[in-house]
Amino acid sequence: MATFDGTVLEVFTDQHGSTTRLHLRLLHLAVDGPDRSGRYEVKMTTQPSGRGGGTTLFVPPEAWPQVQAFVGAVALVWLGRRALRATPGRAWRSEPRRAV
Repeated sequence: MATFDGTVLEVFTDQHGSTTRLHLRLLHLAVDGPDRSGRYEVKMTTQPSGRGGGTTLFVPPEAWPQVQAFVGAVALVWLGRRALRATPGRAWRSEPRRAV
C-alpha cells in the first residue's frame, strides 16, 4: 500500500512491517516491464542510479492499472513542482533560494 500527500510518498510493506518515506524533492521513479510473467517493476529511490534509500515493488499484471494511475499522479506532481521552481519571477519556491 502507498500514500502520497503531494510532498511525501510513503510505502507500507508487509515485509517486517516496514515503511519507506520519500520526500518529493529526493524521489526518483523508474518503471520497467512487463517482464516475461507480465509483472512490472517500480523503483522508488533517493538516488538516480536506483541505489540508496527506497523500495522496489513488483506489480502483477492485474494490479498494474491502479498502480500505473498512482505512479502517474505522483509523476505529474513531481514534474509540476520542478516546472514551478524553474519558472523565473515566481514568488513561491519549494526550495530555498541560494545566493549566487
